[in-house]
Amino acid sequence: MRGVIIGFSDQQMASKVRDIMIRYGINVRGIAHNGSALLRLTLLEDGGGLVICGSELKDMTAYQLFTQLSEDFDVLVLSAMPPTGFFPEEAMGLFYLSAPVFSEELAFYSRTLLNTRQMPIAGYKRDSRPKKDVFEQKTKRSPEEERDIQMAKMVLIDRRHFSEEEAHRYLQKESMQRGLRMATLARQILDIDQQQKEGAG
Repeated sequence: MRGVIIGFSDQQMASKVRDIMIRYGINVRGIAHNGSALLRLTLLEDGGGLVICGSELKDMTAYQLFTQLSEDFDVLVLSAMPPTGFFPEEAMGLFYLSAPVFSEELAFYSRTLLNTRQMPIAGYKRDSRPKKDVFEQKTKRSPEEERDIQMAKMVLIDRRHFSEEEAHRYLQKESMQRGLRMATLARQILDIDQQQKEGAG
């Protein structure tokens, strides 16, 4: 039976993903905090499966990990920024999901990849989401929220090489799709960016 192997250098993140998988009835086969340990776990699996990991583990990038896996494994990279070496046209079986992400959305993509080994083209629809809560243009932002949005734009400009206008459109689109206020999404991006910097340090 194909299952999920979770790989994050951050133990708390690995536990969160494991809990989401278990909550939605997805078989978790193991957790690793570095690429070498994760590769050893895959050797125990008969029939392959899905690896869910961050863009970088302690000893290798997600792409380096992907190149060392057998062909019956797919990799879903969960990261605020596209991982280094991510070439979807060339790397069949390597998928990317932008963080932050809803629990049910992560479970949906994980189950689909386990069953079909293909990323859904149409994407995940949260039909039950209250429309009024998605994005309220009249909501007044505090100075702190405005600052977070501007700083998140700078992160996107630096990491993804967006223009300021592209960064703003990205925040608008992602906040609407995820049912978050733009300021909330901006804060999450900044938190993830800070965690990555601390991990690199």
